[in-house]
Amino acid sequence: MSKEFKKTLYEKYGLAGTKGQAGEDFFEQFYTKKGYRVIKTDKHILHQKNGIDFFIVTLKGSYTIDVKNNLTLNDEAVIEMDKQGWLFNPIKISQFISHINTSTKTIASYRRQTMIEYLNDSFWDYRNELLYLNINKVPFIKVEKELL
Repeated sequence: MSKEFKKTLYEKYGLAGTKGQAGEDFFEQFYTKKGYRVIKTDKHILHQKNGIDFFIVTLKGSYTIDVKNNLTLNDEAVIEMDKQGWLFNPIKISQFISHINTSTKTIASYRRQTMIEYLNDSFWDYRNELLYLNINKVPFIKVEKELL
């Protein structure tokens, strides 16, 4: 990736970026329909570097979210386990991670720090690999679906 800031996910990541963009678009529409103020950070290089795709503003406060369009049809969230991935990388600071599946219209969300602690306790031997984690078997993951 060049040092020049790319404006779209497609410019950054090619076809994978197109998939990511679809997930972000679904996320934005889903929470806007629910009445939340949704602020996209795609034009802010520092937020993007820090893994912050959105701010959600509620009556209780505002929250930062990193969106991943990698929720499988089997309800598995794909987690990058290495220190340079999007979860354990110390540069990434969003409060929440949301995994999206645009086909099933599903969003699975959790607090970043809660997942880090859970994985450090339960999956410490999976470093430098991808972990497929069933979202229905982890009690702190909030699952929401758009009604079809």
